[in-house]
Amino acid sequence: MANHVRLLRERPMMPLAELFATTKDSPHYNEGDKRSIFYAQSWVFMHYLLLGNPERRPQLFAFVAELARR
Repeated sequence: MANHVRLLRERPMMPLAELFATTKDSPHYNEGDKRSIFYAQSWVFMHYLLLGNPERRPQLFAFVAELARR
């Protein structure tokens, strides 16, 4: 967790569209430097949705349900 926070403070974040479009074949998933920011940003996004703002939890579940329908 501390490594994620440090990395997010030091490097620019990916655009959300790019974050959500990342697949197992993407450079953001497979290349060391890019993978690090992908994991850090994914972690902070989920942390925010689950813990940072409890009112967002229903939105998270709706988002995940929408993804599952695709």
